[in-house]
Amino acid sequence: MRKFLLLLFSIGGMCVNINAQPANPVTWSYSVNPVEGNKAELVFSATIEPGHQLYATEVPEGGPLPTEFFYNESEAFKKIGKIKEIPEPKIKHDDIFGIDIGVHTKDAKFVQVIEILSKTDFAITGTMDYMVCTADMCMPCSDIDFKFTVKGCPQTYKHMVSGEGADNAETSSENIWWFVFLALGAGLAAVLTPCVFPMIPITVSFFMSGSAKRSEGVLKGLIFGFSVALIYLLLGVIVAITKSADFANVLSTHWIANLIFFALFVMFACSFFGLFEIMLPAGLSNKLDAKADKGGLIAAFFMAAVLTLVSFSCTGPFVATLLVEAAMGTSVWKPVFGMFAFGFALGLPFVALSLSPALMKKMPKSGGWLNAVKVVFAFILLAFSLKFLLSIDTGYGLNLFTREAYIAIWIVIFSLMGCYLSGKIKFSNDSDVAHIGVFRLFLVIATFSFVVYLIPGLFGAPLNMISGLTPPMSAQQFNVSKPAAYAPGTVGNATYS
Repeated sequence: MRKFLLLLFSIGGMCVNINAQPANPVTWSYSVNPVEGNKAELVFSATIEPGHQLYATEVPEGGPLPTEFFYNESEAFKKIGKIKEIPEPKIKHDDIFGIDIGVHTKDAKFVQVIEILSKTDFAITGTMDYMVCTADMCMPCSDIDFKFTVKGCPQTYKHMVSGEGADNAETSSENIWWFVFLALGAGLAAVLTPCVFPMIPITVSFFMSGSAKRSEGVLKGLIFGFSVALIYLLLGVIVAITKSADFANVLSTHWIANLIFFALFVMFACSFFGLFEIMLPAGLSNKLDAKADKGGLIAAFFMAAVLTLVSFSCTGPFVATLLVEAAMGTSVWKPVFGMFAFGFALGLPFVALSLSPALMKKMPKSGGWLNAVKVVFAFILLAFSLKFLLSIDTGYGLNLFTREAYIAIWIVIFSLMGCYLSGKIKFSNDSDVAHIGVFRLFLVIATFSFVVYLIPGLFGAPLNMISGLTPPMSAQQFNVSKPAAYAPGTVGNATYS
C-alpha cells in the first residue's frame, strides 16, 4: 500500500503535491553530534511550515507513508538502535486516513546513533521518504538525498566483512597511558579509605618486629608491595583473556550489561554512604591470616592477600570502575596494565614506610576524615552510575533522559557533596565536624565551582569539559539560542571535531 502511494504521488524522485502546491513545506538540515568514545549522532532536523504535519517513523498499516531514512552501504559505520524522534510524535486522529497516528506539527529532529568504524573522515549518504499533509491534501516525497560528513575516530576498530576470519580484524592501538594514570590515581585514593589506611602502620610494624635485621624487614616490604601488584595483575590478566573486540562492543551497548553496571555502582555508593558493608567470606581471610602469622618471607605474600581481601569493601568500587572501563575498551592490555598500576599504587605506601619506618611518625592519625573520603567517593560513584543508564537510553532510543534532567541530577548530587564537605550533612559513621580545615575548604570551593559550571547546561550550554559524560545536545529540549545547524531554511552538511 505504501509503495503504491509512492508510485501514485511521486514523479521522478521529487516531491509532488497532488493539488499542485509549488513548494516543499519541510526544510531539512543535517548535523553530526559526537557522543562518547567512537559513537556519534546523525541528526536530521525538519522545519515544518505551519498548517502541515509530518508523519512519524512508524505508522499503522493502511496509513500514510512513514518518515524513513535509507543509508547507502558503508563499512565506515554501523547503526546502533532505532532512530529517536525529538520531540516524540503526538498521537492524533487523522481524518484523511481515518486512524490515530503519530505526527509532528512543528520543528522535529530524527536522531540515529552510529558507531564509527573508520579512522579517516568519511561521508554518509542516502535518501529519505516521507509524507506531509494538511487538513485536506497530502504531499508524498521520495528519494530525497542527504549527506553527512563525519570525522574518523583514531581509537576504534574495524568490523569484519562477512566471511573474513577474525585474525584479519584491524584493531586500533588505543592510548592506554591515560588509563594507567587513572589506575595509579585510583590506587592512591584507595589508600585513604578506612579499610586500608589504618593497616599501614600495623603491617609495617609486623615486618620490622618479626625481622632480626632491618634488611629483612625491607625485603618483606618489597615482597609485600610486589605481591599486592601481582594479585591485581592476575585479575587484569583474567579479564584480558576473556575479552574481545566484539565482546567489548556488546558490553558497552547492551542494556543488560549497562543495567548491571548501574546497579553495581549504586550498590557501592550505598555501601560507602554507610547503608551496609560489603564483606567477603571470613573463612578465606582467616586461613590466609593464619599462614601470615607463621612468619618468614612467604608471610609477606599472605599479608598482601589478607590486605586484598579485608580491604575489598573499600577497594571494590575502584577495582570495579577500572575493570568496567577496561572491559569496554578494545585493547587487551588495558586491564593488564591498569590492574598492575592500581596494585602498585595501593602497595606503594607500605613499601615506602618499610624503607623508612621513621616516616610513620609523620603520618596523619586515623579518624573521621577517612569516612569522609568514602562518602565523597560515594557521591562521585552515584553521579557516574547515570552514565550506564544514558548508554541504554542512547543506544535504544528510549528517551528516558533529557539533557536538562540529567544535568539537574548532577547539580543536586554535587551540591549535596559540597554541603557534606561543608559539614551541613552528616551520615551515621561520621564524626562531629567542629570546623573545616583549609584543604577541605578548597574541596568545597572546587565542588561548588563545578556546580556553577553545570548550571548553564540547563539552558543549552555545551559543557565541553564533560560532554562525553552527559547526553548529547540533540537531547536538549530547552535552548536559549538555537545552534546555527538547526536554523530554519538551512540545508547542508555538518562536521564535528
